[in-house]
Amino acid sequence: GDYNFAPGVYIVDSGTFRVNAGAHLTGHGVTFYTTGGAKIAFNGAATIDVSAPTSGTYSGIAFMGDRDDAGVEHKFNGTADSLITGAIYGAASDVVFNGNFSGKDGCMQLVASTVHLLGNTNISTDCTGKGLKWAQVPGSVRMVE
Repeated sequence: GDYNFAPGVYIVDSGTFRVNAGAHLTGHGVTFYTTGGAKIAFNGAATIDVSAPTSGTYSGIAFMGDRDDAGVEHKFNGTADSLITGAIYGAASDVVFNGNFSGKDGCMQLVASTVHLLGNTNISTDCTGKGLKWAQVPGSVRMVE
């Protein structure tokens, strides 16, 4: 079905935040926070259109995982019609990213313990005019295998 989330912070405590094929999820000015081992499972052929708040405590953060949830795996299986504007932040979590979630004029940042990029993954970080503040990363950033 169609799911439209009003601006705000949504807490997913344990269980799985699942969006299956054929569903349409929309939320602008939203942050989804997972805790208690909660997982995100977005499946292909679902249309996701989510943008983070542009001001306030969670400015720029679309998805945030609890720092105590080490080893939790979040799966984002997207399509070319899906769009996440903001950060997916799961410093203790593993993120599996399969498909395209940055869409046209995309603006996304990934922060995780491990990131697995699979399939036709396309990530765009052009945040010009999006009103988002990005996390400042001290030192250098590198990808390791």
